[in-house]
Amino acid sequence: MVGNNLLSGSSSAEFAAWTDMKTFSIEQNPQLDWALQLLGNWTSLEHASMQGCRIGGTLPQEELPENLEVLLLSDNQLSGSLSVGFLVSPSLRTLTLSNGQLSGTLSDAMATSMWNLSAFLANNLRLSGTLPQQHTFYQIVSNISHTCDWITDAEECSIAAASLGIVASLSKSANMSLHPPYCHFDATTNTPGFNSLIHTGNCSSTNQCICRFVLSAGSSGLQQADSALSVAYRNATVLSFSRNFITGTTDALEGVERLQTLILSSNFLSCNGARLDSATNLAEGFFKDPGIEGLQTVGNAIGQSVPYINPFSDLEALNYSNIALVYAGNSQLTTYASSAESVPADNLLNSDRVRAGRHGLFAGRFFSCPHVFECT
Repeated sequence: MVGNNLLSGSSSAEFAAWTDMKTFSIEQNPQLDWALQLLGNWTSLEHASMQGCRIGGTLPQEELPENLEVLLLSDNQLSGSLSVGFLVSPSLRTLTLSNGQLSGTLSDAMATSMWNLSAFLANNLRLSGTLPQQHTFYQIVSNISHTCDWITDAEECSIAAASLGIVASLSKSANMSLHPPYCHFDATTNTPGFNSLIHTGNCSSTNQCICRFVLSAGSSGLQQADSALSVAYRNATVLSFSRNFITGTTDALEGVERLQTLILSSNFLSCNGARLDSATNLAEGFFKDPGIEGLQTVGNAIGQSVPYINPFSDLEALNYSNIALVYAGNSQLTTYASSAESVPADNLLNSDRVRAGRHGLFAGRFFSCPHVFECT
């Protein structure tokens, strides 16, 4: 833990041997570079604070350590694309990537990988595409008579296992003649596996199949569709994607319940904003800085194992008021509410700081006209 210093230079291959390390803290060393590919070697890593450095290059394409819960990479010089593979980590709760040169196209394929994130901050980047929306789901099948839509790709198998909360890494052993074909879960060892031998065992209570099924939001009823679309964000309390190039609608967020901070300002969103009536705590309470909160958690853990030793005991918490900031900078984003035909304001409209107009966020007052065009 060497954060908040004046370190410079870069990492070397020797650091790959730190396989037992659980906490890595180099934050706020403005002249320090680091090879992010080393993360894949640190199999015990749980917390990485690497924000505010001079880390360049691209994000690693391989999966993150399976126990990694917090990864803070904001305010660096990262470039390249944000990929689906980088997001696959069943334990990852907090991810910050803000303020850099990262690009990439957000897609529905990312939705399954995002299901476990509680806080995801990716502001002031070059992200395009639409808010990830989940239509593909996965289930464990133990009955031989059940029809299974086989997952025939190992990468998708890893994503499926992560979305089902299976933490262990994917096994690709060649000796799998007793296991079901393709993507499966060994209930005796609690490990997922991928079997390229297709003429092998059947789905059973011990050797279970991991199967795919697709839910069409337009054909299953509104309530079921809303429930499906919210799965990707079911654990999200903080989502912040401001100052990007995101297009499309906010429909993917409809039905979420835990959101407290939502910042989507300065994009190219359009159509009616999601109502978010289920997010009863939106813009209520306080947002705790993930970097400070993570270090405090680490310090408490150290203090429990080594009495009277807590390197972060004097670290002051940084709390900010939770906020909803969506309509600002999205000139084509409209609302269901209107006064010409009385339609009450929804939760997002009531919570949005700019649309509310009297919170001192910007000077002056705001006036909203009811929309007269339908979005198709």
